[in-house]
Amino acid sequence: MHRIQSVVASNHAGVARERVWCLTCPLRQIPALHGVSDADATTLEEFKQGQRFSEANSVILERGARPGLFTLFSGWAAEYRALGSGERQLVAILLPGDLIGLDTVMVGPSESTIIALTPVMLCSFAPARVDEMFRHESFMRSITRAAVAGRRRLVDSLTALGAGRTSRALAHFVVTLHDRLLIRGLMHDGSFKTPLSKRHLAEACGVTGVHLHRVMQFLQAERVMSFAAGQFSIHDMERLRRMAGLSVNGAEAETVL
Repeated sequence: MHRIQSVVASNHAGVARERVWCLTCPLRQIPALHGVSDADATTLEEFKQGQRFSEANSVILERGARPGLFTLFSGWAAEYRALGSGERQLVAILLPGDLIGLDTVMVGPSESTIIALTPVMLCSFAPARVDEMFRHESFMRSITRAAVAGRRRLVDSLTALGAGRTSRALAHFVVTLHDRLLIRGLMHDGSFKTPLSKRHLAEACGVTGVHLHRVMQFLQAERVMSFAAGQFSIHDMERLRRMAGLSVNGAEAETVL
């Protein structure tokens, strides 16, 4: 388990650069993540082009770039959309096991830009062989499940933003991130460390930093949650879930490829 946590956490430390084989990938050991069989993992290795390392704040996938297909092996990344005002909207936080670039392969260049929040390691797959990968039923199910789960998170996030209340948007962002880290074994007594700043949170909620600060002060005063130096501390999860409009049942399993 220590090996899994060290790989998944990779918040600020350097990324181990040894060769990672699909069959022995430590992400497959996380029970809550739906993985592939040993036979499928061996087959998946045939489609793997290699590994790629990116430093923090570097661009992983540029807006309008040619097709690329990756899984995030370690570190954190963020998906952004540029706004007409010159600002940007943080659309999604990407964690180890997440698929990157499927839209560029399936429907063409993306309007999003993917940026590394920490040093990251990516496993690269051949975009031209996606159709061949889809002939393997288990791969098709895993990729489809991951895409559907990502869309569901996006719709839920848009719903929270559309409610027009920053407290709901922020609560949804924090609870969703909490649940995704929980199934990766990275929760410690309701607290979790991230590479995020208040600017990231403001970009995710679509508000100014000043307004976000007021909302966070309210949540801290109400003993719901607090945030300092990238660390979230959740004091009243049930209330935070209600504010987010999410089920109190907790995290659902995710798909990892």
